[in-house]
Amino acid sequence: MKLRFVFCWAILLCLTHTLARAQSITLDSLWGRFVGGMNTMSFSPDSKHLLIADDTGGVKVLNALTGDEVYYFTPQYGCDEIKFSSDGKHMYLAGAEGMDIRDTKTYQRIDTLKFITPKGYISSTFDISPDEKYVLYQTGYGGMNEDYVRYIVLSYPEKQVVWQKDVVSYSVPLKTRYEGGKVVFSNDGNYILGLNTTSLCKWDWRDSTKPAEVLINNLPNLELISFSPDRNYFVLKTHQLWSIPLHKKVDITDIGGYNVYNDFALFTKDSKYILWNQDETLRIVDLQTLVTKYIGINYSGKVALNTDESLLAQQTVRYTGKVSKINWNVSNIKDDILSDYQINITPIPSNLQTVFTVMTTKYLGVVKLTITNEQGIELKTLHTGNLEIGDNVFSINNQTLPSGTYFLQLVVGTQRITKQFIITK
Repeated sequence: MKLRFVFCWAILLCLTHTLARAQSITLDSLWGRFVGGMNTMSFSPDSKHLLIADDTGGVKVLNALTGDEVYYFTPQYGCDEIKFSSDGKHMYLAGAEGMDIRDTKTYQRIDTLKFITPKGYISSTFDISPDEKYVLYQTGYGGMNEDYVRYIVLSYPEKQVVWQKDVVSYSVPLKTRYEGGKVVFSNDGNYILGLNTTSLCKWDWRDSTKPAEVLINNLPNLELISFSPDRNYFVLKTHQLWSIPLHKKVDITDIGGYNVYNDFALFTKDSKYILWNQDETLRIVDLQTLVTKYIGINYSGKVALNTDESLLAQQTVRYTGKVSKINWNVSNIKDDILSDYQINITPIPSNLQTVFTVMTTKYLGVVKLTITNEQGIELKTLHTGNLEIGDNVFSINNQTLPSGTYFLQLVVGTQRITKQFIITK
């Protein structure tokens, strides 16, 4: 008997609602304008202004809702990072060799703090203790066979070194290297979290006689770029999210691989979401479900959220800055990021195989394409991974399945699309 297969019909799915309406998190653009080169940016505590530290050492102050420049000032040591006091009255602007302390309302300088660094070396990151009496920063220096990272705690306003720790960053005999990165105070201010060679460690900086406590060992040789506010997570470049309590890497279901370096990783204040860039687009990931809730369509570099996280600032193409209203929409999550693409199931003129064409007009991240039976049991996996923009063609040998009704299932995050087809012998 000749093998025959019958399709209900060629199926065309076209979701007509827009990407923004379909996703659980949406952005409504307020303005975009040329802002020049950018080291970092931050909203003021009252959310009225967006501060952009440019690559010439100055800071532009823009109206957060219109983008109009209202002020410009130049910190003594430049500006690579911006932090604010807990009461919002003071701002700390740290550059390569020191820090400005300024009034948040007037932007006038209150004080400066010179970072103590070995000759020829600069600071790369800093943090403020919860009681705002200490400043932590990282520097480095070279040796004969080893290079070092030095963590230093200064008291304020005394401006005295109260703790320092040297760790090996590069060793010729051991052939080891690590990239360093962020170093922070614990939330109670009693400990310091940072890298020590290839381990995440915790130091009791108030008691220098105590050895470091190793939290996670044998980390990859990647820069640590962010800690979550609750200090339960940290991020290594190439989208490696690590859980400190679980002592392991956390897998995001649709991250699309770890081979793309991300320039930033920003957590929300409640540590429930993380914002980072992948393939030069903004991604927002729900850390409770480990599912991406928003995928941007344009280039995104550095980002910032305002105090109540209702405004999002982005660095975009050609030295452009952009501010959008962000709607988290967490009470009505649809998890539908599958808009504006089509699935075609089309037979080719042969009795031997069934061909499926999946056409997409947007990058969807990691997807899974499977064949299931009427009971929902997965029979075959056609593809796991990324889809190319345009047509993606897959096929099955009809002889490997008995006569019956089957479903092609496409999974993107928590969203599933299924289409029926029939094989008859």
